[in-house]
Amino acid sequence: MTVEESSYILLLPVVGALYYKDSRGNEMMINAGELLMINLPCRESFEISNPYENDLVNFLQIRIQSGIDTPGTTPLLFRFNLAENKNQLLDINNTGNIVASYPYCSIGQFDGREEAVYRMKNSRHGLFVFVIEGAFEVQGRLLHPRDALALWDISEPVDLEALSNEAIIFMVEVN
Repeated sequence: MTVEESSYILLLPVVGALYYKDSRGNEMMINAGELLMINLPCRESFEISNPYENDLVNFLQIRIQSGIDTPGTTPLLFRFNLAENKNQLLDINNTGNIVASYPYCSIGQFDGREEAVYRMKNSRHGLFVFVIEGAFEVQGRLLHPRDALALWDISEPVDLEALSNEAIIFMVEVN
């Protein structure tokens, strides 16, 4: 795949694993429970593939226009454990050493009727919400599996409630 505009590429395997390779010579394996973030300038290319011939892979690929024409550091790989951190939002890449320009990402797995509040981490103006599994109510809107919601000009914390057990939600701050 070729990047048409300078972009952050987020790769999140939900089931299985991905093999990542780019035109700058970076190569790595990404497993479920990990998030890969890459800042690629315009006209750079990358390839993702399923490293296991007989296994299924289910993943998210999210591209966010970065407006930065120079490549970032090498791809950043973040690990998280949903089972050990149930009923809370995990700041995946808010580790203190992240490049400030990268978008903040959060993920959480919730039991039914559990609630959470998301507070913006950066001065970004929007929030992209994606339901991986289950159902959620986010800011009064019902979201089912594979539904997404974009919220703009956020000044208040964002309320969410899981409406089913084992519900998983992924959030990214955007400009």
